[in-house]
Amino acid sequence: MASQIRHDNFALSEFTTGEHSLADDVRLCNELGIAGIEVCESKLPENEREARDLLMEVRDAGLHLVSVQARVHALFPDGMAPEPADPQARMDAMRRTMELFATALPDEHPSYVLIGGRAPDHDFSRARETLLANGGRLADEAQAHGGRIAFEPLHRVMMNENTFLSSWEEAVRIANIVAHDSFKLVCDIWNVWDQTDIIERVRNEIAHVAVVHASDWHKGGPRRLNDRMVPGRGIISWETWGAMLGDADYRGWVCLEMLSEKTFHDSYLHEEPAKYVDEAREHLRRAGCLAHREETAAAK
Repeated sequence: MASQIRHDNFALSEFTTGEHSLADDVRLCNELGIAGIEVCESKLPENEREARDLLMEVRDAGLHLVSVQARVHALFPDGMAPEPADPQARMDAMRRTMELFATALPDEHPSYVLIGGRAPDHDFSRARETLLANGGRLADEAQAHGGRIAFEPLHRVMMNENTFLSSWEEAVRIANIVAHDSFKLVCDIWNVWDQTDIIERVRNEIAHVAVVHASDWHKGGPRRLNDRMVPGRGIISWETWGAMLGDADYRGWVCLEMLSEKTFHDSYLHEEPAKYVDEAREHLRRAGCLAHREETAAAK
């Protein structure tokens, strides 16, 4: 038996809820009627069978697997995964992640988020050439496992720590050179919002965008790298982004991806997740950042 269910394109990244488990995040999505989830592999046990069993909760809840943040999701070492150092070993780890998710959730077609990592010995030319040489191979792997690569340029505050590439324009150039149907981009608004003419440039390249990430920028700038805010509490003009996404007829996922630390007295992590996630979703809705989507879903 099936029923017609109306959803918006809002999704929840597990980074947002800090130390909460995957089971907690699935329950939260069900409670708030959220249709999509970005799974962080770091919230899964390292034992493959146990990880697959937990991923069944995503399937059983009727959630769409929007994207995956693998334990290793950069070609070079980054803050989340400093080891291994060798790009080939890191690609092998990414392939194993794809195999895990494709086996557990074969009907899903997620984006596998990829960032650059730190340029080896500050050799930015070598880092760029490594990405260009391997971007198509990673896209082939993702496509073979039913998904795609979504490369994410990070904000310049993360240069030399988590990325060698922070420019949206350069990320588009990389995507055009790789020229693979399964090599797309993440438009993380927190990471690109202050770049020159960014609204128009993202509009012009909306076909490259696999998923949009949303979180707000602290008025005084980030106090540490994990210092993002609930949309509407910071200084980003969400109405401007909403107008662009509407004009561009963007129908992909808009995923709430926030990071914070409880050491900040004003961190959203001191609040109940249902409160701050619902607040974020409502602000994005009012700003026009969300679109409606309809599907036929099996009745529970």
